[in-house]
Amino acid sequence: MSKLLSSELFKLKKCIGLRVCLIVFLSYSALNMLIIGLFDQFSFYTGYTYFNACLGSLSGSSIYGMLLGFLAASIITTDYKSRDIQCEIAQGYSRAKILVAKTIIYMSTILVMSLLLMIINTVGYSLINGFGCKFDSEVLLDMIKRVLLAGYMTTMLYTACIFLAVSFMSKAASVALNILVFFVLNLGTSLVDMLFEVFDSDIFSKIARYFPFISISEVTMPDAKGKYILISMLVALLWGVLLYVGTWAIFRKRNMR
Repeated sequence: MSKLLSSELFKLKKCIGLRVCLIVFLSYSALNMLIIGLFDQFSFYTGYTYFNACLGSLSGSSIYGMLLGFLAASIITTDYKSRDIQCEIAQGYSRAKILVAKTIIYMSTILVMSLLLMIINTVGYSLINGFGCKFDSEVLLDMIKRVLLAGYMTTMLYTACIFLAVSFMSKAASVALNILVFFVLNLGTSLVDMLFEVFDSDIFSKIARYFPFISISEVTMPDAKGKYILISMLVALLWGVLLYVGTWAIFRKRNMR
């Protein structure tokens, strides 16, 4: 397994998808900071408020999800064309180990990248408009707790990207379907918000709030309740397990010739 992980890390260094994601995210952050620094009407964005916004933006109903889908396609489907997977199988590595190695690298990459962006944005906006509240050990522990929760939810949610990438040998097809899926999710979450306003139904709103791509933006907020967090985590776990089982079922039967 260690050799597989080393091989995946080596390929990650040359991954175009990773470079694209980093350029887009860092450019977007820099542009936002520039605008907020220049215009006083955005002075309400402090380090702490933007930290909360970054946690909420991990939801797949955004450009974030589309880019991470592109990254998954870059890491996984490229190996079909280069025949790296076939070579690893010929060397005696099981398909299970190959899939687990790719999953570990992908999930570690998006978690580290997400954490890096949160740190950059929190520090940047704190320098521009201040942190926004007293920064002490209690606040720090709360932020760490919510970052860990966001990491867990992200790991579960983005098994969807792995599932889509493994389902298609074509990088172009995988990327296109990822964009379509996350566009539909974005539209769906917007419609849910509208339905909340149109239909004053407690049952509907309670059920919809546990859908993983909606709940992640709520469970990571400071005022999230323990019961809601626990149920949302269980729903996300079910989502992740089902998708990963489906991923393995497809990958196990994939013709590698």
